[in-house]
Amino acid sequence: MPEERMKQTEIGEIPESWELGTIDELAKIYNTLRHPLNAATRANMRGKYPYCGANGIVDYIDNYKFDGEFVLIAEDGGAWGQYENSAYIMESKFWVNNHAHVIQAKVETSDNYFICYMLNFLNIKSFITGDARGKLSKSILLKLKLFLPPLPEQKKIAAVLSEIQKNIDAKEELIKVTTELKKSTMRYLFTYGTKGEKTKQTEIGEIPESWELGTIDELAKIYNTLRHPLNAATRANMRGKYPYCGANGIVDYIDNYKFDGEFVLIAEDGGAWGQYENSAYIMESKFWVNNHAHVIQAKVETSDNYFICYMLNFLNIKSFITGDARGKLSKSILLKLKLFLPPLPEQKKIASILSKIDERIQSYEEQKLALQALFKSMLHKLMTAQIRVHKLDIDVSEVE
Repeated sequence: MPEERMKQTEIGEIPESWELGTIDELAKIYNTLRHPLNAATRANMRGKYPYCGANGIVDYIDNYKFDGEFVLIAEDGGAWGQYENSAYIMESKFWVNNHAHVIQAKVETSDNYFICYMLNFLNIKSFITGDARGKLSKSILLKLKLFLPPLPEQKKIAAVLSEIQKNIDAKEELIKVTTELKKSTMRYLFTYGTKGEKTKQTEIGEIPESWELGTIDELAKIYNTLRHPLNAATRANMRGKYPYCGANGIVDYIDNYKFDGEFVLIAEDGGAWGQYENSAYIMESKFWVNNHAHVIQAKVETSDNYFICYMLNFLNIKSFITGDARGKLSKSILLKLKLFLPPLPEQKKIASILSKIDERIQSYEEQKLALQALFKSMLHKLMTAQIRVHKLDIDVSEVE
């Protein structure tokens, strides 16, 4: 419960010790230092300094225009809704194009991190003008009103949120590192296998001597005739617990199913199909599939579903894709695709190794989602003074 009386303001209820302040009152704007560079120019300026735009770092170049701690907020092409992260912090040396405003807190009244978090907490969509990309003009930005706790409380709020964000960033790094580990493990296993035997060249790459090649048609059965597309209106009247699957994963949940078992789904259209791009995925138990994914199942005497799925995601099959911008992997081409074919026990061993890495990645992703939910909850409660931290002993050194 709040420890002091609340007062009503034009943008919401705040504690009596808080005020309202405009961006113009709380920060200085540095838009005159921005300078856009096209891709060709940047290609001749490769370097270590971030080149920033509306929603983050776009590139790295060999020069900079800013040096210090600043808040960047999308001028155009942003989101600007509540919790949508249209603002972000940049520190040290960097360059900014003309798609982000650049502001810096006035140290005597405000804190950069607090301003950034407050901008991402507020819904400022009603202030956006322009075309489909939207535009937050400089004049409107400067007039935006923010809640303004006393500076020590701003820093404590920012420190709490930054600690949670630091943990989110750490999980993202673990996901990135483990994903790279999976790629290198796939490269090794699909080249050398698990037995350390000599290798041989084939038409689709180097493989262990005991391995063969096999087509999808030889290794699996196809179940496309059971697919059935349902439009959004139909699905709205079929809400339920069974996954409704498409080219790239689960699209919806409905009250019926067409499949029951373990299958491999691979995008027929709208997929990626490049190496490591996960155009194939496993579905288990009861589910429904639309007409944007092929459905195959390993022949148990020769192959393993998980191995086939990992192999399809390891290979680059973009050269087999036809059709328009969405691309299309036809059934006839799919069935002729050649895969590496180890003996079945080795397939299962390879699939087990890769599945364990996937389980680790999934665990990190679940932890990240939990932290993001905590961040959102704390952002709301801190910015609305449902939780007060002004009397707590909090280390604010990381936001100073």
